Formats: sequence, C-alpha cells, structure tokens
Amino acid sequence: MLNIATDQPLIYDRRKLADLDEDRICCLAQEGGQPFLASLHAAAARGDKRAVLHHTLSHLRERADDPPGYGRDQLIVSSILAQLPDFSTVGELSTLRRHIDDAKEIVKLNDSTWSRRQGTLEKPFRDAQVRLTTITTETTALSTGHPHKPWVLVRGLGECGAFHLARSIADALQISGSGTHSLVAHASVLRGYDNHQGAIAVCDRVLAQEANPAAYTCRGAALVSLGRVREGLDAVSTGLALQPNGHACRAAVRAFKRAGVAGVAELTKLQSATDSGRVPAGLDVSLEHYCFEMAAAALARSGRPDLAETALVNAVRADERSMTVRRWCAAQSQVKR
Repeated sequence: MLNIATDQPLIYDRRKLADLDEDRICCLAQEGGQPFLASLHAAAARGDKRAVLHHTLSHLRERADDPPGYGRDQLIVSSILAQLPDFSTVGELSTLRRHIDDAKEIVKLNDSTWSRRQGTLEKPFRDAQVRLTTITTETTALSTGHPHKPWVLVRGLGECGAFHLARSIADALQISGSGTHSLVAHASVLRGYDNHQGAIAVCDRVLAQEANPAAYTCRGAALVSLGRVREGLDAVSTGLALQPNGHACRAAVRAFKRAGVAGVAELTKLQSATDSGRVPAGLDVSLEHYCFEMAAAALARSGRPDLAETALVNAVRADERSMTVRRWCAAQSQVKR
C-alpha cells in the first residue's frame, strides 16, 4: 500500500505567464484547427492558467466541434482545472472537489451548447464528468495520505493540460518513496504532446533510481520520435526484456521497423497474445511466460542475445520447453553474427 505524508509540500515548476492577447485567442478559437490547439498546448506547457482558461472557454463559446486530436470533454476539464489554485500540500488536495464544483458553473455559462440542453447532458459533458470523477476520487485518496492509483491521477491531469499540478504530485510521490510510476505516467503524457525531450528528462530521473521497465520503454519511444533510432531501439529493447506487455510491444514494433532489424514477426505474436489475453491454442504455458518467450525470440532475432537471456530469466521457468527456447534463441544470435 502506498503512503505519503499529508503535509508533504507540492512544489511547482515556475509558471511562465505571457501577455494575454484575448482578440488573438478568440480568433484562433473561431477558426479552430491545429493553430488553436498548438497555442493551447503552449499555454499549458508554460503553466499559464489564465491563458489556458481563455483558450478553452473561447472555443467552448465559439464552436460546437472538437479541435483536431483533442476531445471537447478534454476542453471542458481543462477549463475547470485551469481555475484551480496551486495547492501547497498533499492534504490541501482534499478541497479540490469543492473548487471543481465552483469551476463547473463558469463552464456552463460559457459553453454555447449548454443552454440547448433540457435536463440531460450530452456526450462531451458525460465524458468530462467521467474524467472529473476519476480525478476527484484519486485526489481524495491521495489527500488522506493513502493514494490508490496516483499514476492514473497524474495521467488524467496531464491529458487535460494540468502539467504543473501533475508534475508536482508525481514529484511528491517520488520524494516520499511512494514509487516512480506516477513520474513515468507524466513522461508518457509529455510524449503524447510531442514534448519528447521533456519525457526523456523525466525518464532519466526515474532510471537514475531504478530499472523501471516502463521508463525504458517511454524513453526509447521518445528517442525514436526524435530520430535517435539506435538509442531508442536499445532502450525499448531493455523495457521489452523486463516487461513484455502491450505497451512495450507496440513501442518495440515501431523501433524495430525504424531500425530495420528482424524480430517483428515474433512481436506480432506477442501483441496478439497481449491484446486477446490468451496464448495460442495447444500451448501449455501461462500468458506471462509466453510473452517473455516471444520477447526473447524477438530480441534474439534483432541481435540482442543478452536481452533475450534477460527475458528468459524473467520468465522463471526451467524445463525442457525453456531449454528448447534458449537453444533456439542462441541459434538466432549465431545467425546474426
């Protein structure tokens, strides 16, 4: 069970406030599209809550559609989160629900579609409520000093542009010794916003403390996106050997293809198993063991016998099947040489 002191301070990165050009933001909102979204993301990255609020409310007022790649429910939640104060301690997060309820009223007044509703909420507001329920539930647990799934909270905040709050919570959890999963979740969100350098920096902090498989995978995926394919392949391959789940497999497929190495066929089998939750018919092995085997096979084909062995060791199985797989991996490695 995770624990954190309720008086643990929440330290925020310095917010960079820019002069607010309301006319420009309104024009961007009216036009919609990628320029609006880029401006909104820039404001969120700076931690400029006032600019985020003007962007989101302007779009909600002016348009009834979604900006590309960003749901209207995310705009609604972003506009609410932008109205929150900077909580100084973990315990102060207990007031977040009240602040959210107050902020909702501002959104209702500014949403051009709200007045057309007659007692029911349309899908964007229902979806926004689902996001807010997750955020408030996880925040309430965190504020008592017993976080439930804080990485879900960090991801939920980051997906709606509250980067500074998400980062402060992830940092507090790491400082308190409550794990690094939340920081990895934050890095994943940064990568989703194309901030690959930021994601790498966060993953490096995690990896300086522990060999976190998800951090290796996220770091590798970010490096591949930056064109540093060989470095990215190494990191993704390490993550795959340590934890061959669906996320690691997808990142590995992309890295293997970009690097032009063999092993994609084995990764396809691994992806099929993780997606379906089943091993191929006729195999008397667990899903976890099969995934490690397929990861080992892919890594051997790609020329990484050392990581193939790591995957097989993590499979924790010592029988004739295990030895057969080892011999096959060794043969593949010889072929690569």
